[in-house]
Amino acid sequence: MAALIADMRTTAATAEADNDGRITAMAAVLAPAIDALETTTRTMIETFARDPESAAAGATPYCRLAGFVAAGWLMTQSALVAAARGEDGTFARAKIESARFFTTVHLPQAPALAAAAVNAAGPVQAFPEDAF
Repeated sequence: MAALIADMRTTAATAEADNDGRITAMAAVLAPAIDALETTTRTMIETFARDPESAAAGATPYCRLAGFVAAGWLMTQSALVAAARGEDGTFARAKIESARFFTTVHLPQAPALAAAAVNAAGPVQAFPEDAF
């Protein structure tokens, strides 16, 4: 996961330095989402080492977090490629605008998913086993 996060950070830095305001806006959302993923990954690993059940309680929101951030990263990469080609066609515009939509509408959920992943244990473990 560390290597993947490093790749994500490279893309975010490239997007941040881009001359296209649509792409720099993506970087502004992607970078904190990557931070949330990195911090949550570290917390989940540390929690798993001492309390696997507590870590498992947050697995679903963690997987959603990882998926959202990975999708935002890949879509930002796609937008960078489309912009670098300098094409002004419909396909290139669609790549950039779909990435812009995803990073604007969906990627901001990352901090909430991170919080859910690291805080799920208490509510999940509060249910008695016979309630299932």
